[in-house]
Amino acid sequence: LKPMVHAEIVTFSIENAFGSVGGMTVGSEEVVDHQRLSGAGYCFSASAPPFLSKVCVASVKRLQGKLEDDHTTTNSDATNTAGELAGEQLLNRLGQSIANLYSTLTNSSHPYALKLRNRLVITSNPISPILYLRLSDQEATRRTRSEQTLILDQIAHHSLVEGKVAVVSTGGHVKKFLQLVPEPCLRVVANASQSREDVEELVKALGEAVEAVLCKNVFGLAIIDENK
Repeated sequence: LKPMVHAEIVTFSIENAFGSVGGMTVGSEEVVDHQRLSGAGYCFSASAPPFLSKVCVASVKRLQGKLEDDHTTTNSDATNTAGELAGEQLLNRLGQSIANLYSTLTNSSHPYALKLRNRLVITSNPISPILYLRLSDQEATRRTRSEQTLILDQIAHHSLVEGKVAVVSTGGHVKKFLQLVPEPCLRVVANASQSREDVEELVKALGEAVEAVLCKNVFGLAIIDENK
């Protein structure tokens, strides 16, 4: 398919990739002119806030290799912090962080990652900076969605309170208007600023939380669904 040939207008979101809101449209001159004229009345009610638009522009420039004041990065020193990197260097640093986090979580010889084995399963792609972990089939069997969500909520709470690490439980999705409802998961995010020490702390907190919460359930503690 060719843009502007088989489709008059192409739209895409900038919300997830750039931490902004809204999106952009690309089309033929005739279509874009019509949209610009017809949408003039929305410029103060439906357009993106200026500061978020500025964030998006800054993100694009940084991916192009430019930092503030339009300075292009040329230093490839691996000791630079993530805030000093841009372009390919920044993406490479992010790739290293993703690989480190994924490999540590799946390392069968790691003392804390071993606690996750046969209890949590990573469902996301290994190159994604957002990792989703669901209960394994062994743990999810004979448990309702509400019970699985409560377990993951307890794991996230334990990780935050005891391990000082923030892990997001996604089981509370609004399900009423969704055709395909995502399964309850824990969400962990890799970023270019993460160090190996940060990853070790995360895996330790998550491993201890999983063991504590699931051991309680194994020993017969009732799972109470507060929504019932």
